[in-house]
Amino acid sequence: MYIKNLLILVLVGLSLNIQSQSYNFSVSSGTYSDIEGGISLNNGITWDDPQYLIPIGFDFQYFGSIINRIYINEWGYGGELTTEEMDTGIHALLIPYGADIIDRGYDFTNEYDYTTNSLSNISYLLEGEKGSQILKIE
Repeated sequence: MYIKNLLILVLVGLSLNIQSQSYNFSVSSGTYSDIEGGISLNNGITWDDPQYLIPIGFDFQYFGSIINRIYINEWGYGGELTTEEMDTGIHALLIPYGADIIDRGYDFTNEYDYTTNSLSNISYLLEGEKGSQILKIE
């Protein structure tokens, strides 16, 4: 019993000195505005679990691999970005939003009728000078 209590006391003492990595977090608010001059991927067509290719426009190092395009894949929630087009194997994923996304104009009464009434444009825009470019995805 004495050794258990001593071990617990030592572990608690050590845990008080353990530090994790530090980070800075900031919050800002503002009015949302659509990307101006972006390239539309869905071109006004409603979507659910879309699949599109986005050329990054520059080489990007991601987990030891150089990539120059990103896929929005349909085999997940629809909001996942991946470095590979196929759905088999191990892939690097970027999951900016973990919910099952769907176009706000999607017609649930006829799920296979993809109309031209999209209320959720999917687009991208490459901005900036070479070497300082930013890829924006909406």
